[in-house]
Amino acid sequence: MSEQLHSRWLKFVEALEDECEAQGQDPGVLEANEALLTVSLPISGRARLSRECSEDEILTGDLRALASAFYADYKAEDGQA
Repeated sequence: MSEQLHSRWLKFVEALEDECEAQGQDPGVLEANEALLTVSLPISGRARLSRECSEDEILTGDLRALASAFYADYKAEDGQA
C-alpha cells in the first residue's frame, strides 16, 4: 500500500469516526480494515453493514462525503432514518 493511500485511509476512518460522534453513535463500534479497504458498523444483533472502498475513491474522493454517505446508508439499514 502506498504511503498516500495509507494516509488518506486514516483520514477517511477519522472522518467516519467524526460522523459517528456527530450522530450520537459510539465510534468504538466502527471496524476498519485497511488491507481490504472496508468499514463496517453493527446494524442488529451480530449483523453489520459493510462497505468496500476502491483505492480510487480513497485517493481522489471527498473523504467527508464518503463518510457521510456510508453513515446515511447505515442509518437507513438500521431503521434509524
